[in-house]
Amino acid sequence: MNKIDLTTPMRQSPKGLLLILVMSLQKMIRAFWPMLIIYFWKNEQFVEYQLEIFAGIGILVVLLVAHAILYYLNFKFHVEKDSFILRKGYLRKQELNIPFERIQSVNYKANVLQRLLKVVSLEIDTAGSVKKELKIMALEMDFAEALKNALNNTASSEETKELTEDAPIKKESSKKLIKLQLGELIKIGLLQNHLQMALIILAFGWQFYNELADTFKEEVSQVSGQVNEQVLQSSLLVIIFMCLLFLAISVVASVIKIIVKFFEFEFTKTEASFQMQAGLLNRKNLIIPFKKIQELSWGTNPLKKAFSLFSIKIKQANSQFDKNKSIMEIPGCEKHTLNQLQEVIFSEDEFLIDRQYKISRKFFWRILLAMGCLPVLISLPLYIFNVVHFTIPVVWFAFSICASWLAVEKRSFRMSENQLIISKGMFGQDWKQLELYKIQVVDFRQSIFQKRSGLASIQIYTASGSTTIPFIAENLAKELHKYLVYKIQATEKSWM
Repeated sequence: MNKIDLTTPMRQSPKGLLLILVMSLQKMIRAFWPMLIIYFWKNEQFVEYQLEIFAGIGILVVLLVAHAILYYLNFKFHVEKDSFILRKGYLRKQELNIPFERIQSVNYKANVLQRLLKVVSLEIDTAGSVKKELKIMALEMDFAEALKNALNNTASSEETKELTEDAPIKKESSKKLIKLQLGELIKIGLLQNHLQMALIILAFGWQFYNELADTFKEEVSQVSGQVNEQVLQSSLLVIIFMCLLFLAISVVASVIKIIVKFFEFEFTKTEASFQMQAGLLNRKNLIIPFKKIQELSWGTNPLKKAFSLFSIKIKQANSQFDKNKSIMEIPGCEKHTLNQLQEVIFSEDEFLIDRQYKISRKFFWRILLAMGCLPVLISLPLYIFNVVHFTIPVVWFAFSICASWLAVEKRSFRMSENQLIISKGMFGQDWKQLELYKIQVVDFRQSIFQKRSGLASIQIYTASGSTTIPFIAENLAKELHKYLVYKIQATEKSWM
């Protein structure tokens, strides 16, 4: 499809009827899943009410089908002058009007059902919204690609032009920078932070346990009592085996997460943007124009460092309520690819001879207090009354000393005339690079404790979030604050 008419109101693909119905059914199941478990678990108690139950289910099915039809018929979109218009709703009418200059990017994705139906959902992303501002659930792939190109080209043009009937769609040449095969994804998954995944599994398991406990109090209490008794009676060797088993589960979960999220990962550079597509169950296609990139972040951990791999995040403007909304993520790449991205985004390397500024070592005591001293003091009653062995807080405090020292050693920043690189980390290390003219607000902060030591902190805000340069010399902080404010006021460039 080389041409597309956006001026006439149109509906999404008729296949969207099925998608609306399935999504509504999913929401209903999520809302009533405890009741479904009770029904199937204790089915014999509901024998007398089978007719009423099936009648209620039948009414719900009819309402869902009616909702899908009405929602589909009342969902229309088109272009009017310099805005994209979407109208939806049948009981409560809603109209979304998005000026082209507010469009950050236009992306599409497809879950399993959409891929089976050969349609995609298209999302228009803006800088100020908490969620995706506009989402069209079911478009044929060719039409979605043409619509995405039309809106991206229009939003990126220096002068906004009205899209008229049969407007030509500009095709951009592209260069594939990264393509990750299954074996590479498995390798990246094995090199992830497995402690973080273990904590996620624990949090999810605890939440699931609480929900089951609320529904089946007696059964859950009986099972948990038996498990606690078995654990208390187990030998040290059994407990170590259980810990190793849990660690193995965390490693497998990390690998599965990477494969599901980044399956068939492709990262491409066009004339004016980066494009990424990936996903096994939910296939995503994301695009970020070069001029709308707010910052480039990259990092590594001890495992990735051994293989010279970096994870990368490219950020554009987002809402303060949804920090992950406009982030393009690369799970693993080598140093030369990172250098290519820096050259494209920042045009030139200004940091070859610049000085690196370290933060004060007094920051060590602040981290140690928060990470080591306070947890040990809070847990004091636990080891006084022999709930936990006294070696646990001792080991934790020793670990906190090591982690706090590493955090101070890896905190630094480098600044050239037009760019800033900030580094931080503990056992791994992360860097953040941005252009000074894209900074929106700079705060000079100094607590009474910092003032006594002649120190201060700088808080920097961009459209993609905030970052802190803590505990630097007061004179340096004042000079840095003054220079950044000057760069903000003096620039004539647009940060969007």
